[in-house]
Amino acid sequence: MKPAAAIQLGVCAIAIGLGLSVSWLPAPLPSDAPVTPFSAERAWQHASAIARQPHPAASEENRRVRAYLCKSMTELGLAVRELPGKQEGTELGNLYAELPVTAGGQPAILLVSHYDSVSAGPGAADCASGVAALLENVRAVRASGSLRNGIAVLFTDGEENGLLGARAFTADQPELWRDVRVVLNLEARGNRGPVMMFETSPGARRLIARLSKSCLYPVACSFSREIYRRMPNDTEFLKAGRAGMNFAFVGGGLEYYHTAQDTPENLSRRTLQHYGS
Repeated sequence: MKPAAAIQLGVCAIAIGLGLSVSWLPAPLPSDAPVTPFSAERAWQHASAIARQPHPAASEENRRVRAYLCKSMTELGLAVRELPGKQEGTELGNLYAELPVTAGGQPAILLVSHYDSVSAGPGAADCASGVAALLENVRAVRASGSLRNGIAVLFTDGEENGLLGARAFTADQPELWRDVRVVLNLEARGNRGPVMMFETSPGARRLIARLSKSCLYPVACSFSREIYRRMPNDTEFLKAGRAGMNFAFVGGGLEYYHTAQDTPENLSRRTLQHYGS
């Protein structure tokens, strides 16, 4: 990361930390909470199983995590599709599933997070947190009844190698990508703090209005996109022309991001509850 980008990210994190104490974040619900709400403890159990140790793309541990996710998705009643691919010489294993809908039709909403980690750390926040939040949300949504809109879940591989899984999906799965209207992507760059919506697709006024009206404790700031544009990171799906939003939390920052300290024990349950809610 360039020094200027690191400084700007630090300013963003400090501003958020000063203005938003974590004490206002929703209290984490326990594993024995009712079936329809999102439970941070149930999500944390997934994150703990995923982030036992580093699992970069094409590693043996990465394959263990992929098998765990296939099993977990199947237990949720989803028909999982493994989407093998190869980008820049790296073998990939994206996972895709659609939630059953009563009205029929193709999924209009794609929920995304990545399950690979860097080799330097187990990736509990980056991004087992996003994968776990989606798994628990799928369980809660399915327990709540039928869906009006089609929803698909995509867990990408090789994100830490340069968005390889996302690129493989948009390039190699046109029949799945074609009907997607909205993409919600979950990421992390710390281990605690509020989850921010930090980037939208162009012309996202209606999506932002929906976020502010429908979500509990919505957090967004207009300057975050400008900071993100000056960093070496990127996201594939909005570049590919879909409407959508990117979410992440940054509390803890570089002490935990891409380090051996990114463990389940250091992952905030309050942040997980905020992600799910």
